[in-house]
Amino acid sequence: PCAMLKRRHQPEQPLPVNCDEVDDSEQLDSDEAIGNTDNNVDASDNSVTTPLLNGAGSESVHLYYSGCAGGGRGSQDSFNAALFLFFFLGIGSLLPWNFFTTAKGYFNFKLRNVSADSTEDGGGTTYLQLTFENYLAVFSNLPNIVFTLANAAVTKRIGQATRLLAGLCLMIAVFAATAAFVCVDTDDYQTAFFWCTMASVMAVNIGAALVQGSLFGLAAMFTHKYVTALMQGQASGGVTAALVYIASLSLGSGALSAGLVYFVSATCVLLLCLLAYLALRRLPFVREQVNRSQSISYDSSLPSAGSSLSLSGQPATWRRALSDLAWPALSVFMVFAVSLSLYPALLSSVSSVARPDSLYFVPLACFLAFNAADLLGRCFVSFSLPSSNRLLAGLALLRLVFVPLFLACNYQPRRQWAIPPAFTSDAALPILVSLFGLSNGYLGALSMTRGAAAAEIQNAELYGALMSFFLTLGLGTGSAASFVFTTLL
Repeated sequence: PCAMLKRRHQPEQPLPVNCDEVDDSEQLDSDEAIGNTDNNVDASDNSVTTPLLNGAGSESVHLYYSGCAGGGRGSQDSFNAALFLFFFLGIGSLLPWNFFTTAKGYFNFKLRNVSADSTEDGGGTTYLQLTFENYLAVFSNLPNIVFTLANAAVTKRIGQATRLLAGLCLMIAVFAATAAFVCVDTDDYQTAFFWCTMASVMAVNIGAALVQGSLFGLAAMFTHKYVTALMQGQASGGVTAALVYIASLSLGSGALSAGLVYFVSATCVLLLCLLAYLALRRLPFVREQVNRSQSISYDSSLPSAGSSLSLSGQPATWRRALSDLAWPALSVFMVFAVSLSLYPALLSSVSSVARPDSLYFVPLACFLAFNAADLLGRCFVSFSLPSSNRLLAGLALLRLVFVPLFLACNYQPRRQWAIPPAFTSDAALPILVSLFGLSNGYLGALSMTRGAAAAEIQNAELYGALMSFFLTLGLGTGSAASFVFTTLL
């Protein structure tokens, strides 16, 4: 009490605080820290302002953190372990879903016309086969959008670890059950199998929304290279799925065998992601950075051992967050809305001019070309051009020029009134797809890093989760637009 009274009559003085000098027992538990990031830290000078309440009034005390963010004498990201784990978690957040959508041959076999014969093609295309991708888009995008927004809304109420682990466990359970269904004869229960699959799709995307939103919220607490690593991992998942698809074609795998490989692989990847996240949380570098974003506030009446300090800066309201993220959010929305309106629905329908029956044309010129270029584009995000967020949104909007260019390719089947293809060379598709994927990867990753950079440390998780929502909203909007293209053309 005497020290507090003496301090009350002294001017403000910065108290240096070094992370190396703080006892581990005084550090906040990482489980709580990851789940609670309602804090007020001035990211520009790494200072923390705390009110010292003495009954009649209060004064501000500045605590300057030296090295808590990975600089100075604080913990470093040794061997880039955290960077690698973010990259791997990015792979795991999308690779299982890529396997799910790649297993088209498996679902066509399960939903074939069994009344005609037992071949994969059956006696013609059935209604369930014809509408499978339409239902797949609806049951994947709607829950993804809703739960990504819900994830952003509960960042201050439900711990990040709880949300992310729940999402991973849900996805693991669904993919394990889906793998088991491969060995079950569902020919007499095709309708039930169809709706069970849709329920699985919904559950997977609920889990994916929680995982992706939580990962972007966590990565936003670090420098932009961690957000970039996460997005590069997601693109690597697309490349891996495309390579596995091409390998299954070259090996002549049957529909059931390919489906089993996809779903068992997805389950294993998700289990590794669970271990990777548990390892990530235990890294001292990650613990210190998350602790730095923890909110600490004194009790308004009497300081006590269980009280907390209030940091400088205010937690962002949704209105302020949306204002800060207006241009980056618009950019990431436009990038993925344009991409999903064309890929894969329309681009996978383009056939070779020289060899219309080519088995590898679409997997190589469409799937592999897009995902490889997308990954390459995300690797160039460090150039950070253009510097203006408004110009970035303009470039994202400019990608609409790809719509008429792809419509001029040899997509099949074409309606009688549709204009004939303008590109008569097979080289046109891989070139256009590569440019399309390159712009998707670069502009999408740059938009996400700009959104994370707009946040102060105490609002990083909310801003990251909101950017993930606008990304998901773009995916859903693009998928809806793809229906228009495929129906009209």
